[in-house]
Amino acid sequence: MSAVEGSDIVINLIGKHYQTKHILPWWINYTYDDVHVDVARTIAEVAKEAGVPRMVHVSSLLAQPNSPSEWAASKFRGEVAVRKAFPEANIVRPSNMFGPEDRLLVWMGNRLNYGGVPVVNNGDAVIQPVFVNDVAKAIYHITQDDTIQGKTFELVGDEEFTYKELADYVFDITKRNPTLVNLPLPVAQAIGYFCEQFPDPKFTRDWATLLSLNEVKTSDLPGLRELDVEPTKLEKEAPNFLIKFNPGGHFQEVSGYH
Repeated sequence: MSAVEGSDIVINLIGKHYQTKHILPWWINYTYDDVHVDVARTIAEVAKEAGVPRMVHVSSLLAQPNSPSEWAASKFRGEVAVRKAFPEANIVRPSNMFGPEDRLLVWMGNRLNYGGVPVVNNGDAVIQPVFVNDVAKAIYHITQDDTIQGKTFELVGDEEFTYKELADYVFDITKRNPTLVNLPLPVAQAIGYFCEQFPDPKFTRDWATLLSLNEVKTSDLPGLRELDVEPTKLEKEAPNFLIKFNPGGHFQEVSGYH
C-alpha cells in the first residue's frame, strides 16, 4: 500500500501477451488471469484502501466475456474486477496500437528478414489501429477531468484496414517485396503451439486467434475526440519507425553526409 499512498491517481498499464512459462514447458508461472485479473484487482483494492481519488485501468477494445481469445476474455474479466474494487475507475479500451516497437507494423517489419509476413485467414480481419501517443494523451486528459469518473472510453483511429492491407503498406514503405504468407487459423494455431514451448514465444495460439478477429469500434462509448484528442493518421507516423527496415535504412532517404 505504501507504493500508492499519497498518490493523486493510479494508472494500471500491466498486461501480458503470452502466458509466462516455467523452465518446464507444461508449467505456466503466470496465466492471463493472474496478470489481467488478479493483479488488476489487487491494484484497484490497494488504491481504494489507500484513499487514492482516481484510477485509470487500461484494457483492450477486444475485451469481451465470450471472446474466442483467452487474452481478450481475461481483459474483460479484469475490467469487472477493477469495477468491483474501484467503481469510480475509468476503463480505457485502446484498439491495436501502432508506434515504435509495436506488435503490429513493427512486428510485420521484423518478419521481413525471414522473407515473408504471415497473415491469418487471408488477412481479412479489419482493425482500427490507434497511435500510441494519442492513447497517452487521452489518458492524460482523463486524469485532468474529475467529472468523467467511472466512464469507459474506446480509443480507435479514424481509418479501418485489413491485416493484408497493413502488410502491403509495410512492403511499400520499406521498399521490400517479401511473400505474404496466408495461414488458415488452425495452421497458425499449430505454429503458435510450437512457439509456446519456448520461454519467450514470438507467436502463440492466442495471438493467432487475435489476428483472425475484427477490431473495430461498434459502440457509442466516448473516444479520442471526446477527450480533445484528434486521431493521428497511420500514414503520418508509420514511416518514421518503419524506415529502419528499408535496405540501407534511413541513408536512402537523405543526402549530404559527405
